[in-house]
Amino acid sequence: MPVQITLRAWAALWLCMLLHVLCAPAVAAEACFQGASVLGEVSWAAQLGWDASTNVSQWTGLTCNSTTGTLSINLYNQDLSGSLPDAWSALSQLSELNISNCKLTGTLPSSWSTLEQLSSIALPENSLAGTLPDSWGSLTQLLYLDVGTNNITGTLPKSWSSMTQMQVLGLNNNQLKGGLPESWSNLTNLARLYLGDNLLEGTLPESWSECNSLSKLYLEENLLVGTLPQSWSALTSVATVSLKMNSLSGTLPSSWAGLTKLTDMDVSSNRLDGTLPSAWAGLTQSLSLDMTCNMLTGTLPESWSNFTSLSSLSVSNNSISGTLPSSWSALTKLLVLDLKQNLLTGTLPEAWSDISSLAFVMDLSDNRLAGTLPSSWANLAQASHASN
Repeated sequence: MPVQITLRAWAALWLCMLLHVLCAPAVAAEACFQGASVLGEVSWAAQLGWDASTNVSQWTGLTCNSTTGTLSINLYNQDLSGSLPDAWSALSQLSELNISNCKLTGTLPSSWSTLEQLSSIALPENSLAGTLPDSWGSLTQLLYLDVGTNNITGTLPKSWSSMTQMQVLGLNNNQLKGGLPESWSNLTNLARLYLGDNLLEGTLPESWSECNSLSKLYLEENLLVGTLPQSWSALTSVATVSLKMNSLSGTLPSSWAGLTKLTDMDVSSNRLDGTLPSAWAGLTQSLSLDMTCNMLTGTLPESWSNFTSLSSLSVSNNSISGTLPSSWSALTKLLVLDLKQNLLTGTLPEAWSDISSLAFVMDLSDNRLAGTLPSSWANLAQASHASN
């Protein structure tokens, strides 16, 4: 008798497990579309074929993850117009939303702060206006947020410092103003930050040195002032820094030689002065540096002959003086060298013929160089030394 009870128990257990396996996807799918009746209330429902007479699960752009029970909406490039509905705050299982490259107007709904499952919002290249909702600071699971290339105004919300899981934040090409929040130093998982082409002002926060996951930082074409923070040398994961077309002043920090993963830095069209830091010769990645249109002085550092990773150097429209170092012939990976419109003197070094990279482009025009063109320079692909 005890054996029969045991077998019945095992049979019941296996039956329960089988029912769970068979029913779980259906239960998860049902959870996906919880509150989905509000989807059909948008102005573009008819355009997408979102008809109440058909099952929501068959509507264009909707995907249900049967494992997690979450909903994704992808309406990229669907030529949609109208506004983002407040009613979508009822989509409690919404995890991903992409309505980029459309014609959306209106504002970003504050009510969406209740969408706790959201991990990704992509709304770039629309005509959205209004401000960035403070309430969105409660979207603590958000990994990706892009509302670039819209007409967003106002300031960067300090409350967004609570989005500590954020990895990519795109706010470029809007009309944002005000300063860069010190509190955003809490975004220690942030890898890519796009804030270029706005009206942001104030200084670069020293505290952002704590954003040690940052690999790409774009702050170009704003109204930023002040100096380049020495403390940013702690951003050891950063590969790209774009600060061009601001009003930054002061010197190039020697401490930035600690940015060992740096591959592209553009600080052109600012008010930077001082000299080229000798310590930067220690940077080891293939590197492009653009420092055109500043107020740099001093000479071309002899130590940069050890800067063998340098692939592109643009320092035109400054006040660099002195001679062209013969030792720079060691820069055999250099593809672009733009030194035009400076105060360089002396002759063209014979040894530079060793810089024979296939695509090597050199511009030394509008300086005070003298002498003749060395015959060995015939190997250089494109060299301009006019107006000397």
